[in-house]
Amino acid sequence: MQFIRSMAARLLLLATFFALPAAHAQGLSFIPGSINFTNTAAGSVSTEQTVSVQFIPSPPMAMTLNVTSVGPPSNSAFTVTSNTCLIGSYVPFAICEVKLTFTAPPTAGPVLGTFSFVTNELGPLNIGLSGNSEGAAPQAITFTSTAPSGATVGGTYEISATGGGSGNPVVFSIDPSSADVCSVGGSTVSFLAPGNCIVLADQAGSPAFEEAPQQSQSFEVAAAPLTPQAINITSTALGTAFVGGTYEVAATGGASGEPVVLTIDASASSVCSITGNTVSFLAEGTCVIHANQAGNATYAAAPQAEQSFNVSAAPVIPSQAATPVPVVGAWGLALLTAFLSGFAFMRQRRKL
Repeated sequence: MQFIRSMAARLLLLATFFALPAAHAQGLSFIPGSINFTNTAAGSVSTEQTVSVQFIPSPPMAMTLNVTSVGPPSNSAFTVTSNTCLIGSYVPFAICEVKLTFTAPPTAGPVLGTFSFVTNELGPLNIGLSGNSEGAAPQAITFTSTAPSGATVGGTYEISATGGGSGNPVVFSIDPSSADVCSVGGSTVSFLAPGNCIVLADQAGSPAFEEAPQQSQSFEVAAAPLTPQAINITSTALGTAFVGGTYEVAATGGASGEPVVLTIDASASSVCSITGNTVSFLAEGTCVIHANQAGNATYAAAPQAEQSFNVSAAPVIPSQAATPVPVVGAWGLALLTAFLSGFAFMRQRRKL
């Protein structure tokens, strides 16, 4: 009784498989014999489909099928998600299953492939696979920030842009020709030097979307306005300057750190001269001193400062008149002789 039931079950199964569309050769049956995936959008993944594989001897006989290789699909667009058909021996009516999906590639058009079995007894046998792709959709980049119209060295600019449907980020970079003018970190563009700044925008593609065409945004970067600075002459010009004298001139400058340079105006070169900050007075006239201070990348050169004063001739000190020598007349000489003689007589008497 058990034998009859077993045979009946086998006959029913055999009748069922012969009633279904199948691909079989020399006893290996694929139900269905091929799969056509219907999804078409690039990058989309189809619903999983199943192929049942059964060894049915022809004519029916008690024999074993030796499978030496199973898959993979000949085209990478088809993916095996589950497979119970393993390498090894298959007895008559043994059943296994292969489940596959299809991912539409970026290139438009039909896609064909096979899933193969290789056996010792039957050789290579294939399941036909097919699908279709519409191809990757285009995508575009649009700048959403406006290029600055008054960019100056030392400033920054936040750049922004939207991309296509791939979901990949829009990546900003600087054109090599502008590498000295500006730089970018993330979405912040920094202005380094005067010139033309060119920012590039790129977006990568995906299986469903093409790489976006590169876009660019450019603008001029100007030198930063310089901070003014001034010179202050801190020494007071002499009220009275004389030839042969000197004067120590002093001045302070602005924040550039450059030295204040003192010079004599060309028109006064014969009147005075300067060494360091010591002014020497050479001749009568007007002495004109100039003070200058250079600028740098941040500060403008200071406007020239000037100090002037008159130089006069040295004053002459008058010499004193000689004391007159008294003139002794004849009578005066006689009196002086008598006086001296009397003085000598008195001294003689004292000795006696």
